[in-house]
Amino acid sequence: MPSTLTISAPAKINLTLEIQKKEKDGFHSLESIFLAVSLYDRLVFSASDSGNIKLAGNMKPLQDDEPNIIEKAAGILKKRTRTQKGANIKLTKKIPLGSGLGGGSSDAAATFAGLIELWGLKDGDFLCRHLGPVIGSDVPFFLKGGCALVRGRGEKVTSLPDVPRLYVVLAYPRMVVATWWAYDLVDRRKAASGESVHTAAMAQAVQNKDYDGIINNLHNDFEAPLLKEIPLLKDLKILMLESGLDGAMLSGSGSTIFGLAKTRKQAESAASKLKKADIADLYLVSPANGMVIERPAE
Repeated sequence: MPSTLTISAPAKINLTLEIQKKEKDGFHSLESIFLAVSLYDRLVFSASDSGNIKLAGNMKPLQDDEPNIIEKAAGILKKRTRTQKGANIKLTKKIPLGSGLGGGSSDAAATFAGLIELWGLKDGDFLCRHLGPVIGSDVPFFLKGGCALVRGRGEKVTSLPDVPRLYVVLAYPRMVVATWWAYDLVDRRKAASGESVHTAAMAQAVQNKDYDGIINNLHNDFEAPLLKEIPLLKDLKILMLESGLDGAMLSGSGSTIFGLAKTRKQAESAASKLKKADIADLYLVSPANGMVIERPAE
């Protein structure tokens, strides 16, 4: 068992997101193609004899009276395994909060992976599979990473091949979109597609490494109602397309809009043009395999 461990937890974008239906308990089922990208939060885990979980770093909860999702994940893992061990966790956060990039869920997945190894827990895969969905619907994806078809409430994850070479410009317009509000907007405007035509076509495009097919099947059921409600998002998407990106789409329930380019030069040119508008924080990234674990040299 290592005494320290460092994990880089990636962001994600949704190449498609199609809301199937609202269940009786109020939750929505969906079908989506997730893609991990190379914007990372960094978590450093170190063993502690205190038996407690201590979290430090440049993070804050979405609401001041709630514990951070890392503390939630660590707490539920500790309770489930009845371990007496503790840990110090330091977070360096780069993925914006409430951005539709999955940073919180990625941090939770990294917490499960890091503490399972740090504490030498058995049945790590079993624990992750059963505890991940309890913390957040995106956590099961981040435990796998790469590109994947995600169904249900996020608990059904089917890995897909790597996408063809492409580059991603993330544009975060410095605002938070609450997920519950985005779902409410979709329900009120009856914007859910109720089917998975784009997701099925996107999965096939990924299988075929068909870049044009990926561009042509970008889709998100949240986008139309949110762009009507928030003009800044509509303006940002228009600017991204005008900047020379081949396609642009809202990620998750927002607020980030991502754009795709076939070459790095094309992506850099677009990012340079977007920077002049100064209405969003920009990140030039590429597809990622998933979380990156660094262990101390033996």
